[in-house]
Amino acid sequence: MEIELRKNLDIIYIVGTGTMFFSVWGLFKGIAINILSYNGVETLEGISPGNLPPRIVISLLGINLAVEFLLRVIIGCCSRLEGRGEKAGSFYVFLTGVLAVMHVGKLFSRIMAFSLQHDVIDQIILLFIDITSLVLLVELLVAVYKARRLAAIIKAREDDELGVFYRE
Repeated sequence: MEIELRKNLDIIYIVGTGTMFFSVWGLFKGIAINILSYNGVETLEGISPGNLPPRIVISLLGINLAVEFLLRVIIGCCSRLEGRGEKAGSFYVFLTGVLAVMHVGKLFSRIMAFSLQHDVIDQIILLFIDITSLVLLVELLVAVYKARRLAAIIKAREDDELGVFYRE
């Protein structure tokens, strides 16, 4: 059982590192696609600006990129802590769930906006990267659940063994 716990803690550590790398990737991707778009504000991903001024649209996108970057960094750092066996709390697990739900929505909107008139290869690559990121988040949630459950079982066994030892 200790081996399985160690395996799950290793998964948490590795996935935390991957989540931190995806934070940097997401920031660069967001800047490249949304802010440095060569066709102007009309090509912004997932936004139909309507009557909004370009500065407001770009500011909102920048805030969105910063929030997602910070969420991923927090999740990555906390999961790496937990993967090393240190206490990381449960708030980052909640943030991981929130980010996973946001990714499901993003994937759904990306699939609905898929167009054969635009660069299909780029759309498919971005779709696969987003799916990979979602799988990482789900894997993190599963590994945290398993590791915490196994740690509780091991602790209960140790407490039970100590109780039996002291009763004799």
